[in-house]
Amino acid sequence: MGFRDFFRRRFDVRREHRLEFLHEQDGEQERRVKNALEPLLIDTRTIARAYLARVGFEPGAAPSVALCLVSDIGDDTALVRRVSEVFRPLAPPNVFLDVVFLTAAQEEDLRRVCPPFHSRAT
Repeated sequence: MGFRDFFRRRFDVRREHRLEFLHEQDGEQERRVKNALEPLLIDTRTIARAYLARVGFEPGAAPSVALCLVSDIGDDTALVRRVSEVFRPLAPPNVFLDVVFLTAAQEEDLRRVCPPFHSRAT
């Protein structure tokens, strides 16, 4: 599982041993983010599905919002940079978005609590 945090000017790679999908993250601001990301996801043919979800980590750690991606090629640093460019103007400087490249088992867990907002056209 690849985890990437991107803040205002950089992103850091991190690995989480535990990941719990809590629910879909959906509100007015989240819909703006999803709509802004849609053209990028359509142009990125390696992305099969995308979800915006609240996720939990280790016990005691604060939950986070994550863009969860099903990718044909796994982790994609260039895509994370492009997502950051789309997200940055939409959020205050202290707000960040995690990007998760999902395994098949993780996607199965996520689908129980969150529908995809993007699915690749076939």
